Amino acid sequence: KLLEEYREVNFVKLWSLEDFETVEIQSDDITRMRGMRAFMKAQCLQCHEVGGHGVALGPDLSEISKRFTGKKLLAQLLDPSLEINKDYQTFQFVLDDASLVTGVIVNETETEFDVVANPLKPELLTQLPDHLEHKHH
Repeated sequence: KLLEEYREVNFVKLWSLEDFETVEIQSDDITRMRGMRAFMKAQCLQCHEVGGHGVALGPDLSEISKRFTGKKLLAQLLDPSLEINKDYQTFQFVLDDASLVTGVIVNETETEFDVVANPLKPELLTQLPDHLEHKHH
């Protein structure tokens, strides 16, 4: 029953920082519990872990308050792609035959990139020469 409550998400409003200008930032236990409930309801756990809950496709958010605080943390919550952790940024590579490979660079040497296209199968690496044109996606 608890999971069913979190699966039913009704879009209510597209929030912005201006909606929270008068809100006092707190860090007590009740506020943290509300945050965890919001984390579950927004289904962030489909890609992120907090306190051992969730899936590790994106960064573990257990220590997020050490990286972002106050309005910067709120901005990141409202727009999760605002600042993407460098270890999870995707890149697009144009191959010599003009086809594309998109994925996360997991290793880079002077001569090649190791790219994971599917984070669910990180063992499936694509090794690409470093001369290829690539850009942050």
